[in-house]
Parts: sequence; C-alpha cells; structure tokens
Amino acid sequence: MAEPLRERRIRNEAEMLRQLADLNPESLQVLEMTADQFRMRFSTPAHGSPQHTLTFVFAPYYPAVPIEAYLESPVRHPNVHPENGFICLWDKHSAGDTVVEALRQTQRVLSGELWNAQADHLMQPEAIDVVPLPYEPIRLPEEYLLEREQRGFPGVKRMRLTEVE
Repeated sequence: MAEPLRERRIRNEAEMLRQLADLNPESLQVLEMTADQFRMRFSTPAHGSPQHTLTFVFAPYYPAVPIEAYLESPVRHPNVHPENGFICLWDKHSAGDTVVEALRQTQRVLSGELWNAQADHLMQPEAIDVVPLPYEPIRLPEEYLLEREQRGFPGVKRMRLTEVE
C-alpha cells in the first residue's frame, strides 16, 4: 500500500529540515521531530544571536492547509500572537510550500522585514511600528534551488505579507 501524501510530505520535510540544520549549525538546531510537529532552536546572528524556540505544526489536512509556526516566547510583532506565539506566515498558501519557505518567512518576520496590517493577520496592532533589522537568510542546499528552477520557480516563489519600505 502506498504511503499517504501527508506522511510522505512530512517525512520529506523532516529530511529537508535536517539538511538545513547541517548547513546552518550556527543558527538552526533541531530539538524534536514527531509525526505532527518539528521543534527547533533558531537564532538570528544579525540581531546579536537571540535564540528563539520555534515549532512547526502540520495540521491533519497538511499539505492542503499550511504549516503553522509558533514561538515558545512570543516577540513584539504585528503578526505574532502575544500569548501563544502563533506566527501568521502566509497571506497566500500553496500546497507546495515547505519548511524552507516557512523558516525563511519566520526569519523575515523576526527581522521585522515582513508584516501584514490586514485585520485578519494583525494580532499586535500596537507593534505596527516594527523597525526592520538586517538579517542573513539561511543557507539552502544547492539541489533545492536547482529543483525549484527546474520546476520553473527561480528561488523564492513570491513575496508574502507586506514589505517594509
């Protein structure tokens, strides 16, 4: 019997996260992986290396619904829930979105580069004055970029949320 799509995708996501951690040991450590979530420690070196404990949750209908992201210690950001640490990563979701996009989106949210002022994404309106900080994106496996280019996607598919000007 063939492996269900959800389980196959999560298994592939786990392998990709392991590869990302191997390529970025100074900023990404995998703490725990289960069938429904990945917990990791993520630091942003450009910001003095503050560490964040981050959990990606795969809903029962993943990949038809997006990966959810939660910070163990919420930060001041318009799109981060101040109590449970939920991060609103997506204003548009694609079933092809992976932990790579989720991690890069999280990194851009934490740097303040991305935010969305639309009411259904806004959880800390008082943080709308977020000041963007510089950051260095995580390194990606070369084969990831080649695979996306072969499928007609040159790098990151599309900008999400709101670019801070």
